[in-house]
Amino acid sequence: MMKAPTRLGAFVLLAMALNGCYVPVRFDAEVVVTKRGLYEMFFAGYMADTDLYDGLRQGKILPIAERKKVARIETDLTRDSATKKFKYIKRGFFELNWEKKGDLLRVRNVTFIRRNEEILTVSYVEETGEITMRGKSISKANARKLLDIGLNSEGEIRFVTDLRVISSNATGKRPHKARPGYTEYFWTIKKLGDSAPKIVATF
Repeated sequence: MMKAPTRLGAFVLLAMALNGCYVPVRFDAEVVVTKRGLYEMFFAGYMADTDLYDGLRQGKILPIAERKKVARIETDLTRDSATKKFKYIKRGFFELNWEKKGDLLRVRNVTFIRRNEEILTVSYVEETGEITMRGKSISKANARKLLDIGLNSEGEIRFVTDLRVISSNATGKRPHKARPGYTEYFWTIKKLGDSAPKIVATF
């Protein structure tokens, strides 16, 4: 089960410029991969459209334009059946619940949100038998741009598995309470520019 989001901030996993990018905020994310190759991937929290957020912050976007922009964002995100909830809040922020499950050995690659907005990716390489979860890093320059306009990053990402882990830069790990034999690796994100999460596992 996902934990309820508790803190406001920008998700650290996207290499971004300020214009036209989705930045998840006040987030909680989890990936589960089993020895059978089945996966579950969840995101619960808030996101910002950086273009809309910055335009509203500077007073360059009027209410009519804001409504049109929000409608485009909703259409863009809800066309994906993995989007379970979309709700616009204000100031460029919206609530998003996203969930996808399936057979990783068959699909090979799963991305939140999608391939041209890669925030968190899980992939399987048949030749090596390795499964990798990674987030895209954000440059210090882009982190500074976001910090300068009032966005920061806090949250938790978890990778739950009974696979053998080869390498990981996780903040820590612990036995999973609800899944005997599974280990939960977690990353505590405190600041934009923190190292992007990465873990490699195999059967």
